[in-house]
Amino acid sequence: MDRRRRRGGAETVTLPDCGSGAVPGRPGPAFFARSSDHSLRNTVLSKPSLASYLPGAIVVAAGIALALGATSYPLGTLLRPGPGFFPLVIASALSLMGLGVLFDTYRAGRPQAAQEPFAWRAVIFTVASVLVFAFTVERIGYIPASVLLIAIAGLAETRRDWPALALVALFMAIFGTLVFIWGLGLPLKAFGAS
Repeated sequence: MDRRRRRGGAETVTLPDCGSGAVPGRPGPAFFARSSDHSLRNTVLSKPSLASYLPGAIVVAAGIALALGATSYPLGTLLRPGPGFFPLVIASALSLMGLGVLFDTYRAGRPQAAQEPFAWRAVIFTVASVLVFAFTVERIGYIPASVLLIAIAGLAETRRDWPALALVALFMAIFGTLVFIWGLGLPLKAFGAS
């Protein structure tokens, strides 16, 4: 016989004890509780169809095809790469990403929380920040354009931390100036039109 009791929104099931000498009517060592607001309440069980594996399989196949094409060129060595080396590395990375998509699709069949709505705000502000950077970097200089990039991208977050964003913008400005303008010699100015 099992007994069911309600305690604070949870259903408690008391099972009879199997030989431990528990007092009848009191919960023994084998008791289970299931809360009414359990975390699995919003779970969605979905078995991925064969068509859901198709995008990952296409990316893997494209990576393999590119890798085979890259091997027809001389690969060279690590110190002196040939014309086929870089395409082979890219093709291998593409195949690995495709395998990651396939694994993610496989995992989708396991219990998971219900999907949240698509984050349009993040997409819009991220794309806008890149476009503003692209249109302003030659007109106002690298440093102000990178600060604009970080500020607009920061608007994508609902809870933004402005001091942290200021540190990221400062790092981007200094690092980008050192690497791209001074190190690589790109035809950009730190401030002002190029």
